[in-house]
Amino acid sequence: MKKFPISLLLFFLLLSIVAAEAISTSVNLNLDGLSALLNVLLPLLIGIGLFVAIAIIFIFVRKAFARKIILIAGILINLALGCVLKIKYNLLQSDKRLITVANYKHKSNFYLASNRVSHIHPEEHVVIENLDNFLSNDHLVFTHLGDKWKAVANAGKKQNEQDHDQVTLRIKNNNNEKLIISKAAFSSSGLWKISKINNLNVDKSAFPIVIKANDSTDVTVAFTAAAIEKRTASVWWAALFNLQFKLLRYAKSMNYQWPLQSSCLRVNDELYLYTNDSAQPIKRAYLSGLWQYRAEGDWEPDLQKMLNTLNFTTNIGFRYFDNGSQGEAIIPNTDEVAVSYFQKADLNNPVKIRQLAAYHSRNSRKEGDTLAYYYHDSTQVKKLFYNDLSANQILLPKMYSGPNIRFTSFDPKEKFGLVMGTSNTDRKKNFKNKIAFRIWKAIDSEGKERPNSYIIGGDFLGQSGSNYDYQDNVYYIENVKAVYP
Repeated sequence: MKKFPISLLLFFLLLSIVAAEAISTSVNLNLDGLSALLNVLLPLLIGIGLFVAIAIIFIFVRKAFARKIILIAGILINLALGCVLKIKYNLLQSDKRLITVANYKHKSNFYLASNRVSHIHPEEHVVIENLDNFLSNDHLVFTHLGDKWKAVANAGKKQNEQDHDQVTLRIKNNNNEKLIISKAAFSSSGLWKISKINNLNVDKSAFPIVIKANDSTDVTVAFTAAAIEKRTASVWWAALFNLQFKLLRYAKSMNYQWPLQSSCLRVNDELYLYTNDSAQPIKRAYLSGLWQYRAEGDWEPDLQKMLNTLNFTTNIGFRYFDNGSQGEAIIPNTDEVAVSYFQKADLNNPVKIRQLAAYHSRNSRKEGDTLAYYYHDSTQVKKLFYNDLSANQILLPKMYSGPNIRFTSFDPKEKFGLVMGTSNTDRKKNFKNKIAFRIWKAIDSEGKERPNSYIIGGDFLGQSGSNYDYQDNVYYIENVKAVYP
């Protein structure tokens, strides 16, 4: 022991904290977001706590030998913690109790075209249709705001926060005989359930479901996130999420993109419907859910995570804010384009636009939240739609513009710009000539650019809440060509 002076052991104690962090994070942190948060933060918390505790103990323990034993114990605890976290993480992956895959891709021929559902053919035996009508018929997208926070946020309010936690599949039977769906199963347990059949609340006893020849049935899938809610219910998890929130906010104040897990999780699974269809007995749908611990501010998911959940692979080039640009320039080496105006691509069809996300205060005024368009040489705006004011932390919010709440179509006669409150696609019309709408090419899950289609992320500029995250309102526009400045 004499060969190891206390100063050297103190150095090894600090080194053991770094080693524990390296060991615990030497796994694919994108596979399980909750365990990743533990693996990232716990070694730091316990290591720093041990260091402080040992410093206090040294005030009372004077003997050099005892101090060395205490330091060695601290080093071993740190190293053991890193190993335990790594082993536990790998075990959670192996039994697939809760896998949150960040880079989730599936090849699909079910893409929804501008004016038709491209995969539906009358000769198909069984057709699955996503009634969200976006982005494909075999990929359903959900959001779920944490149960505990939602209960607090909704207390005493007449109009509750809305989730997009239920999506309906329409199953069309083109057979000349009845179709029997014997059961439904999910690839992960505790996250999803079949909540309705033909808009009536049901449970497992609803199966088998019989669909008559040339008839259809609506099956509604609910993202309950029950396994996540149960796992994060303790005070310990609340402390972890709050620490993560503070670290993210501090990093943001230092113009640093916090690279580690956030308080929002992407969950990807599959739904299997077992049928008597001889051509394809098992029907499969892909499920993507975005779970959010709390609402507003830095609790919100970043735009890249939103787009990945929607099955886009568009590279926006930042996470929580635009890399310190503050709306001054487009982000280089990304899919962003410098667009001020659009014009119709196919003159025989209308322009279609859909709202992908709304992440802002529920108190946003309807007028300030309304999307409109205007012609290049005109000051007159033509309103398109606004989203439900209570749907303020959500993917695929309801759109109010008339009977069609999925897409809004319009027929511009010349090149046009978009405006949301005081935010314009033409930056010359904006607060300090800044970029209010960032615009990216729409890249699908296979890395292919969707023709004449763009993703638009808007920020409310010149206000106290302006933060340049460009996910206050997010849109998808089709059948347009970009007009560059």
